[in-house]
Amino acid sequence: MSEAFEENALGNETSLDEATKRLQKALERLEAAVDKRLDRESVVVSVEEEVQRMTADRGRLAGELDAALARGMRLEEANREVSRRLVTAMEQIRGVMTGG
Repeated sequence: MSEAFEENALGNETSLDEATKRLQKALERLEAAVDKRLDRESVVVSVEEEVQRMTADRGRLAGELDAALARGMRLEEANREVSRRLVTAMEQIRGVMTGG
């Protein structure tokens, strides 16, 4: 009976060792899956932060573009006024030079 008991104990020990190994492998796979998930979440957070920065830059650039367009329109209007005044001045000078 002692021999049967030893065989049974060895069988149980082997089963326990196998179960422990399977559990260890399962825990390793779980840990790897958690690490991958955390890496993906880190990438998602980085992308979201980049999108927020780009959105802020877009808003800032849109404001700067609007200001530049308004300034361009003012410069164009000033250019037309200067051109008109130059034509008037040239006509007056021509009139003085021709004696008329």
